[in-house]
This record gives sequence, C-alpha cells and structure tokens, in this order.
Amino acid sequence: DLSSFDTSRVTSMAWMFDECPKLTTIKLSSKFNTSNVTDMRSMFYGCGKLEYLDLSSFNTANVTQMEGMFANCFALDTVRLGTGWTKWIDNAYLTGGIWHHKNLAKSEEELYNEYKNHVNEWYGTWTRKDEPADPVYRLAGKDRIDTALLSAVEYMDIRGKEKLSSVILAFAWNFPDALSGSYLSDYAGAPVLLIDKGSADKVKTFIKNNLQEYGTVFVLGGEAVIPDEWLKDLDSFVIKRLAGSDRFDTNLKILNELGIYGKDILVCYGWTFADSLSAGATGKPILLVSTELTQDQIDFLASHTDSKIYIIGGTSAVNSTVEQQIREINPSVERIAGSDRYGTSVAIAGKFFTSPSKAVLAYAWTFPDGLSSGPLGCALEAPVLLVDKSNYSLAAEYCLNHSIASGYIMGGNSLVTDNAAVHIFNLTSAEEIVAR
Repeated sequence: DLSSFDTSRVTSMAWMFDECPKLTTIKLSSKFNTSNVTDMRSMFYGCGKLEYLDLSSFNTANVTQMEGMFANCFALDTVRLGTGWTKWIDNAYLTGGIWHHKNLAKSEEELYNEYKNHVNEWYGTWTRKDEPADPVYRLAGKDRIDTALLSAVEYMDIRGKEKLSSVILAFAWNFPDALSGSYLSDYAGAPVLLIDKGSADKVKTFIKNNLQEYGTVFVLGGEAVIPDEWLKDLDSFVIKRLAGSDRFDTNLKILNELGIYGKDILVCYGWTFADSLSAGATGKPILLVSTELTQDQIDFLASHTDSKIYIIGGTSAVNSTVEQQIREINPSVERIAGSDRYGTSVAIAGKFFTSPSKAVLAYAWTFPDGLSSGPLGCALEAPVLLVDKSNYSLAAEYCLNHSIASGYIMGGNSLVTDNAAVHIFNLTSAEEIVAR
C-alpha cells in the first residue's frame, strides 16, 4: 500500500519493483506523482503475479526510458491509464496480445505507436484477452474518404499484399463509376479509393506509400469528376483513365478494356446504387442500364452471347423493356430479385456465394461507405448484405443458415448499428465488435 507515498520530487523509478515475484497488488494514489520522472526502466520487471495495475495517476510526459518496464509481467491483463499517460516508449514490453478498451482492440505495438495521438479517446481501462479467431470488424473513418482508405488497408491485409500493383480512383460524391469499378477491382486485385478536391493530397500519400513503383492508377471517369490537377506528383506510376461521355459509356469503357471472356454478366439499374452494391461483391462484370438499352449496349451484349445474363433487382429497377431487349439478344437470362433492396441483397448472396464464412454489412440507403464493400467482399469471397437499424432480419436469417458469425461492418454506428450487427452475427454483445 503506497497510497501515502509522495513522489513529486522523484526523477527515477527504475527497477522500483524489480523481481517482486510474489507481489499481487499495488495500491497507489494521486500522491504517487511521476511528473518529474525521466526513467522507468524495469519498473515492474519480473512482477509475475500482478494482474492489474492502476496507473491513472502517472504522467509520462518527461519519461525518456521505459526499457523492460513491464517485462516478465506474465499475468498482467488489465492496465488503467489516465490523460497524463501521454506516451509509451516501444521497448516497455507490455504483455503481448490484443488489448481492448471499449470497442477498440489494439496490439501492444499499436499502443506504443499510436497512443499519444489518441490520449483523449483511449485513456481508461485496457484489458488483454484473446482475439476471437474470426472477429467482426467495423471499418469507420471520420468520413467516406477515410473509410475507403481503411478498407484499402484491410484489403491489402486480406490479400497478403505488402505493396499493391494497382489502385482504382473514383469520385467520392457519386456512385456509378465506383460501382462499375468492382469488376476491375477483382480483375486487377486493386482496392477502390475515393477522392475529391479536399482529400487529393491524403489519397496521393496513401498511393505513394502503398503502390509499387510503376504500378497502375486506374482513374474512373473524366476530368469533369477527377481533374488531372488532383493527380499531380504521381509521376512514378502509370495513370490510366477510363472515361466515357456519361456513366453508361464509362461503364462500357471499363468492361471493354478488361474483356468478359464468357463470364456471367450482371445487369443493374444505373440510376440507383443499392442492387449494384451487393452485386459488386461477386467480382462479375456489371452492366449499368437505364430504362432502355443504348445501341452501344446492344452491340456489347451481342458480342457476348456466350455469357449468362443475370438481371439484378425487380422491374422497378431494371424494367421489362430492358429485359425483353436482352432476351432478344441472348435468351440465357435470369432475374435475381427480392421484394426490396434487403431481399435482393440476400438473393444475390444465395445465388452467387455457395459456402461463405463471412459477410460484409453495408448501409442500405446511402452509398459512400458501401462503395468499398464490393472489393472487400471479393477479397473475402463474402456477400455484401444491405441493412439498416430496423431492417436486418433477412441478413440475420441468411447468416444463421450459413453459420456466419464474423465479417465486416462498413461505416459508423449511426448507419449499421451495433444492435443490428449483434443480431446478424449472433454475437453476445457489441463488445465483440472490433473497431479498426
């Protein structure tokens, strides 16, 4: 019990509790002042029975040495930190594993490297526990740009890539080009990054750090949406713009650039995004259409009569006129539709994913976070299920029937709520959802 200790003049606490193997509890108070301490080397070294440390009174602003501070504290699984704990030093040897605080889950290395940038969010009690074998991750940046970047990092991890050979850029404030890019993403093994004028520098920094030299930057859409000015300083990469006169022409440019080679073609309505979000996870070519086929689209389908055609969504999306036009070109046509966007996403999952082990949840009523879900679903071989805070029963039934208890949530809690995710993945509580 050190609650009466006044350490305000102490400058070194090195080896203070070194090799106290029977010590199970340390009681400190606010008098245990570390504001002048510079050296905390091996402070708790060898305290092998300590399970809990309340360090909320510690101030580490002046500490320059932490080597071995928690070394050989094998039982330590709970640490309480305060706002004065403004930095780690990365050789402190905090017990290895995954440390959890609220909905955060961080390795000891991430605590060392990132804590000082998140003191006001991260202070409090951290508990070490085993990471679930297949957790549910939430990818939610502060905006649509950051969520896409988080998704790209996750995409690289899933694909086992240290560097990417290509990336895809799409305009952040509209959906058609990015949805057209889902086939390109699977074809080229590339994540979709969102960009606008305000985020161009940040996105370019990501590209420079993660794209291999002479890698390809696919730019979807014309200069009216992504000006060349935003692409300055990318001279060491190959810039390839795929653009047409409108969303439908750009879509055809992408499909013709890559080729179809007898693959199934999914036909989606080009003026709304919902059905295409789920279709994007299949990695199949997507043809965007309006209320009737253009001559270029007719010619395209006529040159690919060896492909099976799947019309995605009901007749309120891809109407019967378009269906009839398609059947006149290629009789091998099947419509995949539910009674609404939620049902259609489950119907797509049921048709194209035979034995998924994961699912990706995307918000049904806005597109930004969902634009990254298709490439992620392709990488995971997992369907994208559309949900909102009150419409998730079909997704929950699908996951239950396929024994899916893990995956990804795209966007923040205000869109796909923790409550919905808990029910869909049959979790015990929202604490099992890991924020990335």
